[in-house]
Amino acid sequence: MNLQDATGTVVIDKAKISLQKTGFNLVGCKVVVDSNYGSVNTKKTFFDAYLQASDFDIKRAYNEVKLFHDMATAAGSAQGIISLDYTLKGKLDNNMQPVYPSLEGGGVVSVKNVQMKGFKLMSAVANKTGKDAIKSPALSKIDIKSTVKNNVITVERFKIKTAGFRLRLEGKTNFDGSIKMKMRVGLSPLGIIGIPLQITGTQTNPKIKMGKGDKDEVQETEDTDDTDGKKTLEKKN
Repeated sequence: MNLQDATGTVVIDKAKISLQKTGFNLVGCKVVVDSNYGSVNTKKTFFDAYLQASDFDIKRAYNEVKLFHDMATAAGSAQGIISLDYTLKGKLDNNMQPVYPSLEGGGVVSVKNVQMKGFKLMSAVANKTGKDAIKSPALSKIDIKSTVKNNVITVERFKIKTAGFRLRLEGKTNFDGSIKMKMRVGLSPLGIIGIPLQITGTQTNPKIKMGKGDKDEVQETEDTDDTDGKKTLEKKN
């Protein structure tokens, strides 16, 4: 990960480092961050951060930023421009990598103009419904809200209009790749008549069933280390 043209204020207070209104270029876009990093001891490190990144290349971010790669797995099958507004806190391991069960936060991914291609979930839905036109949807002007806790990413309901169809999607996925989502494929012309679907399995091998399904959840993993000291940054206006 290559940071360029960094600006901002760094405050060091005992075992805590604060970055205030810090800006830098990453994956070709301007990123603004307010964050805190600290440690309880030599092996226990925590962080909290609020970040904004506007109009960046989703494919480049997927390839170059590991946390984005792991949280936004669908980005591996996408090309185009998105923006990000997110708050996140958690712990870091000895290699300064996030401890995923400790992560908590939430925010919005704003899709500006994205083309999906080779996305296994949509390919499976297209095959199940016989609607090949939704296999590689073009997405634009969509805000996708999500939260993170106990190793699970919860995606709030959002809607997609593509190739004459109206899709509605919501559900959960975890960092191990398991998924449990609900989708409705609204048929032309107005989407009043729709096909309800249940999506389970994994990101690489999704299973599609027609109907409303059950209430099974994806597996959560709680952070069993009670070492704390974290405080979430409030979103800056």
